[in-house]
Amino acid sequence: MKQRSFIFRFPMVFASLAFGVLFYAPQVLAYDALIVGNSYMFANGNKTASVAEYCLEENTTPWVEAAIATIAKGGWTFKKHAADATKSGQQLGSWLSEGADKSVDAVFLQEQSQTPGFACVNDTLYVQSLEGAEVLNQLIEEKGASTWFIMTWGRRNGDSMNSFLYPDFVEMQACIELGYNTYRSELSTQERPVYVVPAGLAWKWIYEDHLSKGEDPLDATSLFHRLYTGDGSHPSNQGSVLNGLVLYASMTGRSPLDGDMAFNGVNETDLALMRTAAHDVVFGTNFANVPSVSGDVVPYPWVIPWSQNDLNFDGYAVMLGDSMSIPTYLVTSPVEFVGDVWVGMMEEPPRDGRLIIKAGGQLNVNSIQVGGSYSSVFMDGGDLFVSNIQGSFQQAGGHWSSEKAIMLSGDWVMGPDAQLSVLTAPPEVGNSLMKVGGKATVSGTINFPSSAQDYIAMEAGEISMQGELIDEDGENLIWELMTDNTGGQQLVVKASVIEEEADAVTEPEEEEDVTEAEDSSDDSQGPVDVSEEEGGEGEDSEESSDDLDSEQKIDSESEDGLQTDIDGEDEVSGAEPDTGSEGDTAKEDDSSERMEPSETTISERESEAESLDDGESLGDANDSVESGEPVVLEIGGRSGDGCRSSGSHFGVLGVLAFLLLMFRRESRQWAPKRERWGTRTSEPK
Repeated sequence: MKQRSFIFRFPMVFASLAFGVLFYAPQVLAYDALIVGNSYMFANGNKTASVAEYCLEENTTPWVEAAIATIAKGGWTFKKHAADATKSGQQLGSWLSEGADKSVDAVFLQEQSQTPGFACVNDTLYVQSLEGAEVLNQLIEEKGASTWFIMTWGRRNGDSMNSFLYPDFVEMQACIELGYNTYRSELSTQERPVYVVPAGLAWKWIYEDHLSKGEDPLDATSLFHRLYTGDGSHPSNQGSVLNGLVLYASMTGRSPLDGDMAFNGVNETDLALMRTAAHDVVFGTNFANVPSVSGDVVPYPWVIPWSQNDLNFDGYAVMLGDSMSIPTYLVTSPVEFVGDVWVGMMEEPPRDGRLIIKAGGQLNVNSIQVGGSYSSVFMDGGDLFVSNIQGSFQQAGGHWSSEKAIMLSGDWVMGPDAQLSVLTAPPEVGNSLMKVGGKATVSGTINFPSSAQDYIAMEAGEISMQGELIDEDGENLIWELMTDNTGGQQLVVKASVIEEEADAVTEPEEEEDVTEAEDSSDDSQGPVDVSEEEGGEGEDSEESSDDLDSEQKIDSESEDGLQTDIDGEDEVSGAEPDTGSEGDTAKEDDSSERMEPSETTISERESEAESLDDGESLGDANDSVESGEPVVLEIGGRSGDGCRSSGSHFGVLGVLAFLLLMFRRESRQWAPKRERWGTRTSEPK
């Protein structure tokens, strides 16, 4: 029996595989571009085009196939290329002439190196160049492609043929910039802008970088010098690589700093500097609109002003992203509420996007989900209302507000002009108002609520705090950084100083109540308040106030050494200014705790009175007060609860009389106790 083939034995398996390939395989995205120029573009084996093509395929997705063709002839101008493009039998005509069957998505035009700068003097050659550019732009528009101009660079030492206009690189570069910006201004419309690839600005960036480091750009070892070949005009291998990096960034909105890159003949140091230059000249303008005769236009096709009609799919979710370019959505005016905004998405193929909130913009959403490999959210002005950002957030400026606790899963970089307001109550113990999954770098102003208790304001993997914390009234908050048990950091807002002062003020009121109770207890025992009879209340109150102040200062100190100064709050403790008295007043000993008068204490004082005839003074038995000084009688609780004589002889005599009476009443018990306690053993029995 003949063996059946494997395919026929398992038909359902192969049917399923075929179905998956047909319906689930990612769609291949083709991108076809054409560069039209001269020897500046075909130098080094069309290196400018090949570098851009390489970056497109390696740093976007595996499903993007890019093809960049080059049509370049030495010394050709826009005028010559325009004549060639209208003829179907010519090379350029096969792309742009009527009926040409080649598809193209974008065409990049590069003019002869000296001609664009003639715009500085409105020379006839520049006028003819502009006319040629108009013809080419019209043909490109009819093909449904976008029009770009590749800005070239000034010659290393200027142009000796036109030294009056181009004496050096700087002057020549300035005129070339004017010429290319004029192409864009004259040919752009609101419906169809044209764009400029700022390659020449990257060369200028390298030149100025040398100057900023104190280096000579014209030195033979400098990178700027090595961007040129020996003629000081055409690009070297390094120069063509730099042009390709700028072309790639301009086409896609993708940063040349992202991804791994390596090119033959370019060392790592040079390449790192060139990648930075290419990034800065494309992204350093903050995507501001550029002028044209028909009004301001966007600088690149991937810069898209937010349009509610275009983006709000169902009132709930918005998707911002693309597979080849990184669309950059600008919020420059108030936008109605949308539920969730997806900036890029990890799918097949992955999508990347960029969201920017600028001055005048206002965005209110439930959440922002940042997906893709190179997606980002940036804010340099306006207002953002959101509590959940899944990804990283760079806030150079503007005001971010939330009525809930904030969740941010990535890094947060906050510039000095930025502000955050968390409009909610302090969290419960163990929770925080803001969680940052990565590093939080704070240089701006954060508004957190004040609280009578310490609370965790922010948790992050790492916190760099150089900004300012204020409460809802604009008062500065006290904070400290702490390390949690996972190795992360916490920003802890300390209890409000105002609340501490309020607590300290209430403490003396409790002390007054105790004093009043003790005074009442003392009165019930019958002793006479001598100082009140003599009008000496002020001195006694002042001493009590001193003790309370000491206790208040101790109680008002926080764990980190902060303390509330409440000196002089006499109305709290009832103290009055000390107006003085006859003679000096002796302070009581505050170091020992005062006890209720006991039998032992009374007996000892009676004993002291008994021994007066032997030359001992009564003052030795009462806190070592020397003879001739006012004597203090302490009855009841703590120091200061009793009364003090104002210095009259009546007070001294009263004390002596009281002690003598007690001595007579207990004379029968005195000797036995003295023997039993072992006191004054030298005294005869």
